[in-house]
Amino acid sequence: MSTNNKPNYNSLGNINHLYEKAIRGIEEYINKGKAYKDMTSEEYQNEVNSIHKSIEIYGKAYELNAYSTQKLEEDFDKIRLVLKKLLL
Repeated sequence: MSTNNKPNYNSLGNINHLYEKAIRGIEEYINKGKAYKDMTSEEYQNEVNSIHKSIEIYGKAYELNAYSTQKLEEDFDKIRLVLKKLLL
């Protein structure tokens, strides 16, 4: 059994599923309106880990040209907003 927790990027269908799930998570975080100062250290660590995974998935979707440039740019703006919230 593999101890590697990295998402499986072997198929475009799988990356699409992971990407949509990651973007939904980002949108949910944005809608919460929480900044780091509103979180416990455990919540903050979980959010940082989640955004790290989302960025990794975003990067793979970008490499594979899984979505239009416009969608990728719009979603990158969402990622950037989450990063700002985690730093403010």
